Amino acid sequence: LTAQPPYGCSVFKGHSWALIYCQRCLSSRTGQVFVIGFEHKTFSAKNMRAKSYWQTQKQSCSKGRVALIVALCLMVGTIFLIIGFFVRRCDSGGGGGDGEAFARLIREADPSIRDAALGQLSSARIRAHLKAITARPHVATQATDPAKDYVKSHWTKTFQAHKDRVQMVSHVYRVLLSRAKLDGEKTRFEIRSANNSRVDFTSQTVEKPLTEHDNDTDIPSPILAYAPSGDLTGPAVYANYGTEADLQHLTKNLSISLNGSILLTRYGRSGRGAKAVTAAKYGAAGVLIFSDPADVAKNQSAAFPNGQWMPGTGTQKGSAMLSSGDPTTPGYPSFPPIRYDAVLAARRCQVPIGYADAREIIDRLEGALAPEDWRVRISGMNLSRPMRLGPKMSGDQQLRLVVNQENFLKDIENVCVKIHGDIEPDRWVIVGNHRDAWGFGAVDPSSGTAVLMEFSEVLANLLATGWKPRRSIMLCTWDGEEHGLIGSWEFVEENLMILKDSVVAYVNIDIAAAGNYSMRTSAMPSLRDFAKTLMDSLPEEVNPGKSMGQTWSDRWADGKSAMDSMLTPIGGSDYAAFIELASIPAIDIMFRADPKESSLYPMYHVRYESFYYVDTYVDPGFKAHLSSARLLTEVVRQLTDEYLLPYALNMSNTALELEKYFASVNGSSAIGAMPELKAAVTALGDSVTYFQQQASAWDRQTIDRRSPLSVRRINDAAMRATQSFLASRGQPRQPYVANLVFTSGKHPREPSGVRFPGLSDLLTELPLGTATVAEIDRQLRDLAHHVRLAGKVLTV
Repeated sequence: LTAQPPYGCSVFKGHSWALIYCQRCLSSRTGQVFVIGFEHKTFSAKNMRAKSYWQTQKQSCSKGRVALIVALCLMVGTIFLIIGFFVRRCDSGGGGGDGEAFARLIREADPSIRDAALGQLSSARIRAHLKAITARPHVATQATDPAKDYVKSHWTKTFQAHKDRVQMVSHVYRVLLSRAKLDGEKTRFEIRSANNSRVDFTSQTVEKPLTEHDNDTDIPSPILAYAPSGDLTGPAVYANYGTEADLQHLTKNLSISLNGSILLTRYGRSGRGAKAVTAAKYGAAGVLIFSDPADVAKNQSAAFPNGQWMPGTGTQKGSAMLSSGDPTTPGYPSFPPIRYDAVLAARRCQVPIGYADAREIIDRLEGALAPEDWRVRISGMNLSRPMRLGPKMSGDQQLRLVVNQENFLKDIENVCVKIHGDIEPDRWVIVGNHRDAWGFGAVDPSSGTAVLMEFSEVLANLLATGWKPRRSIMLCTWDGEEHGLIGSWEFVEENLMILKDSVVAYVNIDIAAAGNYSMRTSAMPSLRDFAKTLMDSLPEEVNPGKSMGQTWSDRWADGKSAMDSMLTPIGGSDYAAFIELASIPAIDIMFRADPKESSLYPMYHVRYESFYYVDTYVDPGFKAHLSSARLLTEVVRQLTDEYLLPYALNMSNTALELEKYFASVNGSSAIGAMPELKAAVTALGDSVTYFQQQASAWDRQTIDRRSPLSVRRINDAAMRATQSFLASRGQPRQPYVANLVFTSGKHPREPSGVRFPGLSDLLTELPLGTATVAEIDRQLRDLAHHVRLAGKVLTV
């Protein structure tokens, strides 16, 4: 078949025959299957639209033409009776010359490929890739992209001998990005005298280079992307993490007015943009954010370059945008002429600063004592005086905050290669990593890029031996992730229907090695048993004599089962678009740092995140990188080559997760206090029970592995079951996020305690008067409907 079959149809292709069936009809067990023989001819999709053609010509048809049609129909009917006989023979393994083709259809994965693939992986090559990729900064706002050039060159060379099976393609989008202005005043804060006549302190405008390895003029000034520009002066108030609870404590418990103030906050507990939104609600004019040494510099005397810890000059850059994707094209891919005014973060000036600069403010604050759990310890602080909150500063000093940055349109480019599958080319496994960074990005994301380059070499070598993947594999490097997951989000928006119909799984490898403590995989519930089984079977380089699964259990389970300790990938990386827009099964692979030392890793998004830093402190010997490469290789191999998808009969984990989600609803005091919600809560509980029953029956079913259509039906249903969680109108406060279950909400979930994201948002807003009981009731009923739909999919 050279033409693409009509939407909803699937094709199994042999050498001289093809099996064509309609997925929707087959799933309801009412459809027909056709075997079409062909030789040196093209069977076009146009032939399959004959019915539509004759309907449009009905009125002008003459009697002679009607007779001709009847005769043709009788002839075709006779032919299809004969074909039906051969369909039965084909599906049962007969068919003479077609026996070889049928054997291919039911072919199981070749276990020898596992050792062949894993044996080729090299930590030395991964190290070489990382060194090359991080030779220069590669920020999305730069005019040039050396990382993109490296990826294109490497893939062109790697797959040169396989052009018949491998295609490289770029996806270009024009999107809104944000950067510091090169002209005018530098973004900074100043501590000024009471009468504004003297500047007593000025913060750094760039992170000071500390070694030859981080001295590059293309490193951007510290900013929070999309924050508005401005020049303002006001009192300083220390606001802990800047959460709703923190600001309520300041205003209600301590009677501190925040109107016109500039808040000093720590990273954590809420996102960058969320801190600005919360500050705006309380009248604050601006926000400064710094990294707490307790999280990034446990031993400040061993700060970089003397050790692994973030120095006082280190400044975590990032995005203040509250949504994902290009902010000028919500709900659409970023192509002209569709473009709207961007809806960005709350219009409050925001600047990230180093903890050394934060100390200059803290040491000058007067006023009420800071609560004990709000206090920070920064090298050089005056520890003889207890930490205070402001707004008064010594000598009646005030803060001046200057933000000078701009938003502009620029092309970004996703670079992908697709290896076409041999038996099911219309089913894909997508592997993704983003290229862009906030500087050298040697951990985030280039550790993942280096592993992806090594994995692509392994695939090319396997192809050279004659191996052909059952399903297609797409390797992608996304652009614009650091500004708001833009490249992957636009890709999913552009190809949404195709991806929902074709992708069996998305595998994300953003940070391959944040440290050398342990593998820490997150996965959608249906993939968790699969991931844990693989980790149990793979040796870990960092901890010799143990499997990845053993180390996982020792260091992360905390007495819980591995399944309970495995997280769902929600927000924060490129899996978000695949889950939130398409509900595609997804898994994220990362080797983590010790959580007792840092929440992620000390140099997150700072200038000093260089190859030297990774090679010296993060993963000497690149054993953690190699472990991530091994897990990636085996995850993709099995998802690609296994006849029955590894997660096809594992819907019970999704049912267990839904049970936990519903328990958070049933146990909510806020919901319990509204009797008018009782019927909707009952309906949701009934739907969750129904899904559990169907999932249990689904997982216990017996499969006829001699029937490729039966296996295909089960694979497709498993692939699409959670797509029933997608709502066309999206979440109540995030209309462009379709997934009602496995995603993040607009607000943090802690205040409500409810795990369904849209429902949690409404419960958070209810006391503020921005949500109604009717909206909560509707969301409960929407959830009940979509959970039941997911259960229905499992009855096919």
